[in-house]
Amino acid sequence: MAPAVVLVRPREEGNVGSAARAMANMGLDRLILVEPAAQIGKIATAFAVGAKPILDGIERAPDLHQALAPFRRVIGTTSTRDRRLGIPLLSPRELPGWLAQDGPDVPTALVFGPEVGGLTNHELALSSAVVTIPCSPVQPTLNLAQAVLILAYELF
Repeated sequence: MAPAVVLVRPREEGNVGSAARAMANMGLDRLILVEPAAQIGKIATAFAVGAKPILDGIERAPDLHQALAPFRRVIGTTSTRDRRLGIPLLSPRELPGWLAQDGPDVPTALVFGPEVGGLTNHELALSSAVVTIPCSPVQPTLNLAQAVLILAYELF
C-alpha cells in the first residue's frame, strides 16, 4: 500500500500542484490537505502537469489529528536536526528500509509542514519517525514540492 502525502496548511496552490506532480512521477496518488489550505485553481492545475487526477481526488481534513486517523504509521518531515523528540530520525535514503520492517500493508502517511515554518514540535510528536533532508546551511530548507519529490523518489 503506497503512503499518502499529507500537506499541513499549505498556503500556495502552486506548491500543491507541484507536489501532486511529484507524487504522480513516483507512483503516489493519495493527497490530503490539512486546513486551512490553499484552494485548488488554475495555478495548481498548471503546476500539476499530468497529475490532475491527484488534484481531483484531494481529501481535506479540518486538523492534523483527523487527517492522520486512518494511518498506523506517520512519517513527519523537518529541515532541522536539533529537535529532540525521542523518535527515530532518518535520512530520506534510510526511510524505505525503516518502513520495510513493518511490511508494505501498514497504512502510512508522509507529513509535510507549511511553507513558512514547517511542522511544529507538537505536530512532529505525532510521528512514528521523522525524516530530515540534509541541505546546505546557506539554504537549509527546501520548497514543499521538492521535499515531497525527494521522499517519494526514495520510496519509488
